[in-house]
Amino acid sequence: MSPTTKNPSSDHSPDGTELTVEVAGATEEPQYDWRRAAIEGGSLRHVDLNTGSNGWASPPGDLFHLRGPNYFSRRQKIPSDDWLLKPAGMDWLRSASRLDDVLGRPDNRIASALRRAHSLGQSGKAFLFAVNIQVPGRECHSAVFYFVAEDPIPPGSLFYRFVHGDDAFRNARFKIVNRIVKGPWIVRTAVGNHAACLLGKALTCNYHRGENYLEIDVDVGSSSLANAILRLALGFVTAVTIDMGFLVEAQSEEELPERLLGAVRVSQMEMSSATYVETRPRAAETAGKGGFRGQAKVNHHNDLSRSGDGNGCGKAQAPMQQSSLLLFIGVAVASLLVGFALMVFCWRCRKRKGSLWKIANSTKGPICKLHHHLLHHIYRTLKKATKDFHPKNQLGGGGFGPVYKGVLDDGRIIAVKQLSVGKSQQGESEFLAEVRMLTSIQHKNLVCLVGCCSEGSERLLVYEYMTNGSLNKIISGKSGKCLDWKTRFEIIVGVARGLQYLHEDSNLRIVHRDIKASNILLDEKFQPKISDFGLAKFFPEDQTYLSTRFAGTLGYCAPEYALRGELSAKADIYSFGVLVLEIISCRTNTDLSLPIEMQYLPEYTWKLYERSKVREIVDPKLLDEGTVEKEVLQVCQVALLCLQLHPDLRPPMSDIVAMLTCRAQISCTPVKPTFLERKARVSIRPPSP
Repeated sequence: MSPTTKNPSSDHSPDGTELTVEVAGATEEPQYDWRRAAIEGGSLRHVDLNTGSNGWASPPGDLFHLRGPNYFSRRQKIPSDDWLLKPAGMDWLRSASRLDDVLGRPDNRIASALRRAHSLGQSGKAFLFAVNIQVPGRECHSAVFYFVAEDPIPPGSLFYRFVHGDDAFRNARFKIVNRIVKGPWIVRTAVGNHAACLLGKALTCNYHRGENYLEIDVDVGSSSLANAILRLALGFVTAVTIDMGFLVEAQSEEELPERLLGAVRVSQMEMSSATYVETRPRAAETAGKGGFRGQAKVNHHNDLSRSGDGNGCGKAQAPMQQSSLLLFIGVAVASLLVGFALMVFCWRCRKRKGSLWKIANSTKGPICKLHHHLLHHIYRTLKKATKDFHPKNQLGGGGFGPVYKGVLDDGRIIAVKQLSVGKSQQGESEFLAEVRMLTSIQHKNLVCLVGCCSEGSERLLVYEYMTNGSLNKIISGKSGKCLDWKTRFEIIVGVARGLQYLHEDSNLRIVHRDIKASNILLDEKFQPKISDFGLAKFFPEDQTYLSTRFAGTLGYCAPEYALRGELSAKADIYSFGVLVLEIISCRTNTDLSLPIEMQYLPEYTWKLYERSKVREIVDPKLLDEGTVEKEVLQVCQVALLCLQLHPDLRPPMSDIVAMLTCRAQISCTPVKPTFLERKARVSIRPPSP
């Protein structure tokens, strides 16, 4: 693997491994888009399935898949426009010899596109990332990843140090930062998802693998096994196989990644397939504002006939070099075997002592068939963590059981939802439904399931602990906290984005069916997370609605679902509208202690809206702090659009998010549903005897 950069105006070197790029600062001509030419001119076709999975598809059965920028921005993994290098394309090759050929040829497609842009007076900056993978039992696979540089590399950053030949990286394995303490270390990104952002050597780990994420428990005490890696966090292998890696930039292990540079999917990796990089001093120099130029070389573990100086000419290594390399490989293999034996021994010891955590790989019970990477807690561990489920530790209660706060022996705080099959006939189905649902999805605005327990009649779900509890406690005033408008607005947008993911962006279309304030949890920064997926339903792609028995909370349910059992994503949108009104007014949707015309919040809001007095619905504390009335009214109008009587009149969640974030105008005026009229509501009541 080698970072390399290219210069369309320079000749390639005789050894075929170096190509330089110089770029100017001119404005691009609209008639020629060199980036588009680079994207469409490679050996892999560019795909965009309108699901956020924008990228480049490799041939079936091959190792790499390069994600495009839309994937990360739409999946909420990083903020939009926060790329140092944007993927521009990928070339897929079948042999290592062709890799050097591609790196050195002056008609390389990225160089050709840059050259033509330069001839037209345009400018461009590019960065080449070349990887050679050798998998035992398969032919060599090589890939060249092209990234477009959108802005200069920040001075002092880790990536800047790497390309400038910092001594910490020269002629050595990519070093892990020394300040990481021993023990489990979970890496989480700045936007709340769980992604591998490791900058170090090979480490043993346990992880939950999702469709688009990894949650990794890293044992940094296993550093003795760190003898083979793919540099720059592209992947690492020891006892397990990693199938997703991220090329990231960060200053230290205590900080989250500053920029996401790109992502490569790697599977079927083995220890002997590792590729490593040696950088020369000043390996890549910044050429003013023009871009960067430089050189690097690729060394391969398995190809002993290649030159040790990496010049690509295929010279035989000297006997001394071969002996040293063979000795190194022998020591590495021996270390791996010893390390593996130690891991097996430690695992057996922990098993005998009753480990707090274990992987649910048993064939007993249906839960193991759902997700074999889910952590299975021992019941006595959770009982101890919650102090025998003491009432003082109860955080709340759902329709299928209470939720308790727990503290594990290692200090981790968790939330434990207790479902007893003996007390609820629906407990078992709700338990399986929630596990199945939460192991299929992952988003920063959805609660994270970290484990479960299934012993006897006990069914327990273990979640990440939410410091600020449920939104319902704030709305009802039980928490004693008052949120300003900015925080409330972020909660509204966060819930909207979570629903957008469930309805539109997830691989599986999901309807939650029970969106309400008590099912919205708030973390330490008051970021919302949708919880309680026991009633959620997977929704077929080819159906607009399902006919099903009603399940949910009256007052939040859409009328077509509550009365006729017609379920669609629009039912969640109706519930979201009610929730937004609760957040704005800081009152529950139904309050029988108020005068009759104010008891039902949606009805009262419609009356005020018709009189142009929606300001009266706003929490007085917001008005006291000088909240901009226009912003509140706009959000209120969006909420009323969600409360339209006919489902087709309610906008989809993607449009709602766009309207809330001012990326789209509110183009229509909500119409008051007839069922909210007082006379209509009275007329359907049975007559008095």
